[in-house]
Amino acid sequence: GFEFRDCKFMEASLFATTLSQTIWRRCRGHQADFEAAELVDAQFLHCDLNNTKWRRARLSSASFKECKLTGANFEEVAHLGMSFEETLLVGADLRKMSFRKMQLQQLDFSEADLSG
Repeated sequence: GFEFRDCKFMEASLFATTLSQTIWRRCRGHQADFEAAELVDAQFLHCDLNNTKWRRARLSSASFKECKLTGANFEEVAHLGMSFEETLLVGADLRKMSFRKMQLQQLDFSEADLSG
C-alpha cells in the first residue's frame, strides 16, 4: 500500500475511501472524516488525529501507535484485531466498542465514553 509522511489533511473528507494497508507517519488530520472508509491493516504512527470521525469505518487489524485521538468518534467501527499503543483517547466516543482480543498499551481514556 501507500505511505503518507508528514501530511496535513485537516477537515478533509475521506468518506468511503479505500486506504487499506496504508502507513501514515507524523500526519495531522484534525477533524478529518474517515466515515465508512476501508482502512484494514492501516498503520498510524505518531499522528495527530484529534476530533476525527471514524463512524462505520473498517479498521480490522489497523494500529495506532503514539497518536492523538482526543475527541475522535469510533461509533460502529469494524475493529477486529485493531490495536492502540501509547495513544491519547481523551474524550473519545468509544460507545459499544468491544475491547475483546484488542491490543491496548499505555492509553489515556480520560473522559472517553465507553458505555454500551
